[in-house]
Amino acid sequence: MKSLLFAASAFALGIGAAAAQDQAYDWSGAYIGVQAGYGWGKSDGRFTSALFDLSLANKLSSDGAFGGIFGGYNYQTSSNAVLGLDVDLNAAALKGSDDYWDATVLGQFIPNSDYIPTRTRLDWSGSVRARLGYAMDRILPYVAVGFSFADYKIHVTDALQDRITQNKATFTGWNIGGGVEYAATDNILLRGEYRYTDFGRRSIKFEGLPGKVDLNTHDLRFGIAYKF
Repeated sequence: MKSLLFAASAFALGIGAAAAQDQAYDWSGAYIGVQAGYGWGKSDGRFTSALFDLSLANKLSSDGAFGGIFGGYNYQTSSNAVLGLDVDLNAAALKGSDDYWDATVLGQFIPNSDYIPTRTRLDWSGSVRARLGYAMDRILPYVAVGFSFADYKIHVTDALQDRITQNKATFTGWNIGGGVEYAATDNILLRGEYRYTDFGRRSIKFEGLPGKVDLNTHDLRFGIAYKF
C-alpha cells in the first residue's frame, strides 16, 4: 500500500511539473532596456520675406544611426491580448546636407540655386506610446501609436560673410509602428520594430527669414530588455 501511495504521489508531482513547463508565457510586468537603430527622413522648409518679395524653399533628406533606452509596462488579458505603455529616449545623428534651393526674388523664380550650403541634424528624440499585441506564448507581435518629440538644427554657411548661422527648434508630432518581441528567457526580451514619425510643421528662422519646416522620419530599431 505504501508503495502504491508513493507511486501515485510521484505520478501526480510529475504531472504538475509537466503542466508548469507547458504553461504559456505571461507578458504582464514592467521592463527596461536599450536599443539601437537606423533612421532616415525628410525636412521640407519654406522661408519668406514680404519686405523683399523673397521666398526660399528646400527639401533635405537625412539619415543616420541612433541609440538609447526604453521601458514600459505590459498587461496580458485572459484572451491573450497584451496592452502596454512604452516610452523611449534616444541620442541620434540623422544628418542631411544640400546646397540647392528654389528661390523667388522680386517675382522671378530661380530653380536649384546652388548658393546656400545647408546642413540639418536631428540630435535626439523620444516618444510615449500605447501598444496592443497578441501573445503567442513567447512571441508577441504588436502595433503601437503615440506622441513624439525631437531636437532639430539647421546650419547655413554664408560664404560672403564667412560665417555659419545655426537655428534650432523642438518638434512634436505623432508616430505609428509595429514589431515583434521574443521572450528568450523569462526575463530577457528581444525586440525588432519599424516606426514612422510625423513631427508636423514648426516655425524656425533661416538666415533671419521667418519660415516653417515639415519633418518626418522612418526607422528600424532593435532592442533588448529585462522584464521584472
